[in-house]
Order: sequence, then structure tokens, then C-alpha cells
Amino acid sequence: MKKPVREITFPGSGETAWLPNVSLAALASKMKRKYPAPEPPLQGADGIFEKNYTAPEYKLAKEAHTEYISEKAYDVAMRRLYNLHLTDEMEKQVTVWKDANPEEWDEKDTDKHLWLEEIAMETTEDFEALIDFLGAGDSKQETVKAIQDGF
Repeated sequence: MKKPVREITFPGSGETAWLPNVSLAALASKMKRKYPAPEPPLQGADGIFEKNYTAPEYKLAKEAHTEYISEKAYDVAMRRLYNLHLTDEMEKQVTVWKDANPEEWDEKDTDKHLWLEEIAMETTEDFEALIDFLGAGDSKQETVKAIQDGF
């Protein structure tokens, strides 16, 4: 079964690719199940304890957990995006880039990594387009955006 793909055109570089359909929201949800949020500390006396949701250490732990989940979801999303299909033209672009920049890559870098990171994403605008692409992978988000655009 083929994985669904969507087209993206990077505004800065002008490059276009068909990337795997990835949803940051779905990946974050999966990461939250795999790495549950911390529990608040217990507070009380005389054998009666309640969860203290206002404890400063709990707030810090929740913020750290949220950041961790975001980073894990982004890492998984990027790994999935590297499964793009390179055309012959894209392969030629990578070869030219490698020849022109021998000190900026090593044997561990795949052509897919190099094309996406060095050729397609030349500017901050390109990176932001990729982040938007990841957010649009969530069909609920697309529905919400369509509803909002209708108002």
C-alpha cells in the first residue's frame, strides 16, 4: 500500500517535492501516550493528601514535558519526510551540491537529507513552509482552517 503524499513548493528556493503526508498533531498525540505527562505532587496533612496542580515544580515539569513531546514529534516527522522520492533532476542537484560543498557533508548524509536540508530549504521562509506543511497534515486542522476561512 502506497503512503499518501502531498506536494510542497518551497517559496525561497522555488523547489517542489512530493513529501509523505505527516501530521505533527497525530505524532504529538502518539508521543503523549508513549511518554505520559508527570503527575502533580501530593500535598496535605493528617493522612489526607490531594494533588497540588499549582506547585511550581509541577508547572516546570509540565512545561518540560510539553517541550519534550514537541521535539520528539518533530524528530519523527522529519524522519518520515526524509522518505521522499528523489527524481533524476533532484539527484543531479545533490551531486552538484556535493561537488561544490565537499566540507559540508559526509558519508552518513543521504541524498534525501541533503536535497531537503541544503537545496529545498535555503531560507527561513522555506523552513516555515515545511512547518506549515507538517501542520496541514492533520485533516482536522485543514477542516478548521476551511471553516475559519469561510467567516
